[in-house]
Amino acid sequence: MWALTQRCCAMVSSCNKVKDKIKEIEAELPFLIALSTADKRRIRPSGSRTAAFVNMALRGAKTFPQYLLKTFDVEEFEHDVLLMHRLKGLRISVASLLEKLDDTIYASSADALSEANEAYAYLKRAAKYDGALKSTVEEIGQRYARPSRRKNNTNAE
Repeated sequence: MWALTQRCCAMVSSCNKVKDKIKEIEAELPFLIALSTADKRRIRPSGSRTAAFVNMALRGAKTFPQYLLKTFDVEEFEHDVLLMHRLKGLRISVASLLEKLDDTIYASSADALSEANEAYAYLKRAAKYDGALKSTVEEIGQRYARPSRRKNNTNAE
């Protein structure tokens, strides 16, 4: 077992606090957007090579502003680049947290399934002697039920 049982009581309080903190984080980042799938298709993707290109273009724009149109806002460009880098840094932290959440969910699900199988085995044995358990055991047993292999003659033609 992953010894998560002891932490279960504190989890309700902790989860509520974490949800509140997430709301606080979202409030600190009011400019975050959610793009539709169609919007994502219209925007060119950006990877590590794109980030390098953007950095070099910014350096060039700051070094040689005389070659840019007067309407080109180098300061806005720089703000966008800084935002991109800062958010990527935050994303690394959030991704690490998400991975830990996923792994903990995976481990606790495995523990719960193991315990459920054990409880089912006990109840199944007890149902042989106590008829009151029969319907409960049958309902639990549906998890392992397989579809009938009989062919339906009406659909065969």
